[in-house]
Amino acid sequence: MLYITGDTHGNFDRILKWTETTNLNKDKDFLFVLGDFGYIWDSKRTSFEKDNLDFISCLPFTTLFIDGNHENHERLNSMRVVNFSGGKAHKVYDSIYHLMRGQVYEIAGKRIFTFGGASSIDKHLRTEGMSWWKEEEFNYHEANTAYENLNNVGWEVDYVLTHSAPFSIRDKLFESNNPSSTERMLEAMLRNIKFKRWYFGHYHIDKKMDNFTAMYENIERMKFT
Repeated sequence: MLYITGDTHGNFDRILKWTETTNLNKDKDFLFVLGDFGYIWDSKRTSFEKDNLDFISCLPFTTLFIDGNHENHERLNSMRVVNFSGGKAHKVYDSIYHLMRGQVYEIAGKRIFTFGGASSIDKHLRTEGMSWWKEEEFNYHEANTAYENLNNVGWEVDYVLTHSAPFSIRDKLFESNNPSSTERMLEAMLRNIKFKRWYFGHYHIDKKMDNFTAMYENIERMKFT
């Protein structure tokens, strides 16, 4: 089965509580984290990071995350790219994968499009290369990859998973006249893509709006309605 939650920021406490009340199977169940995974942060793998990834890899599901804005994008992008469920992914650890921007996957019989990234509103308080990375927003190659892969499936998927939301959807949550580059790009995609449900994180709110779902602390089984 497919399950989904919002930003974790290096804290799996709510997920551990959820595993205690849910019957899960390592080979059949997948948990998607909608960005700001938080465990890939330092310039190299530390004992703290290894211990946490060791623990997560032993949980009774496969962990799949898209990137948010609070990640070490330089390290993520340096990881080994593997073929995963019909798309490209970074293998972070045993049963832990980073689902790359602009990819289309076939997982548990569902077609899933992913596009991570967002703009940090506090970037002026952060240090580039230590607590902020310019790759937090997309580049031309990633956008081109997205359009190519969507063209290959006729712009029709079951689920869209992003960290940011299209600007018109974000504006329903928090009014703003300053959309980020990623929000504008997703807005352009929204005009063409056909989907059953679009899930996004980033805004630290749990809310359903038509066929969009903003995710934060909730953990739910992915569904169409």
